[in-house]
Amino acid sequence: MPASGFSYGPSSRPGPASFTLEDAPAAADEPLNAGTLQVVLEGMPDEIQYRGDNVAQVLNDGIEVAYAAHGNAPVKLEVLKFRIRNLRSNGFSPYHTFTMFSAELVAGGKPRRITSFFKNSKRPYPDHSHRSR
Repeated sequence: MPASGFSYGPSSRPGPASFTLEDAPAAADEPLNAGTLQVVLEGMPDEIQYRGDNVAQVLNDGIEVAYAAHGNAPVKLEVLKFRIRNLRSNGFSPYHTFTMFSAELVAGGKPRRITSFFKNSKRPYPDHSHRSR
């Protein structure tokens, strides 16, 4: 059973489905990560490949799917916008990230819009373990 607790019924398809992923030209000229802090995302030399592999990994929690970097897959995810903005004014203030995602999912010739926006914040906790009492 998947970690989510939801189980899909048996598939009528003989093998794994595949999908392609591509960036819309307008989104390619903006940096993935921007904000008050300079953030280096290691282990991601190719942003599209990284996204495709991770989308497949998440979907494989119950659906057998493979990412096809090139080719003609029956499902295409055209990413219109995927950006992470960060905000932090100093070392004592919370660290906020605002993630925006928008895409067109094309399957069977029908495009469907997918959009999401989420905010994540982390408050710094001082480490007092080095202090003597």
